[in-house]
Amino acid sequence: MAQSKMQEVKSTMWKEVESSSGNFWNPERVGDVLEGLLCKVNADGKYGKVWTVLNMENQEISTPSHKFLQNLMSGIPINSVVRIVYHGELPPKVRGENPMKTYKVFVAE
Repeated sequence: MAQSKMQEVKSTMWKEVESSSGNFWNPERVGDVLEGLLCKVNADGKYGKVWTVLNMENQEISTPSHKFLQNLMSGIPINSVVRIVYHGELPPKVRGENPMKTYKVFVAE
């Protein structure tokens, strides 16, 4: 049974599986920006909360669950317009750990 299924798969086109939870923002350079309407917060990220921002292209983009960012975002109400700017990395305090990614967060008044 498995052999015939594998032969069938070999003859078909592959289709990429897309995430149903939207796109994830992965800033790489200092100054990278995510801005838009803060539309939801999920407490089920692997390392904590993940916020979802609806950007100007009408795409839902999820933030990383970095502790530094979680602390800045924690008091911002849903439906606020936010601007999140990647500010770079701080060296780890403990040898062998990853550097801490830092951000600046702005809220439209």
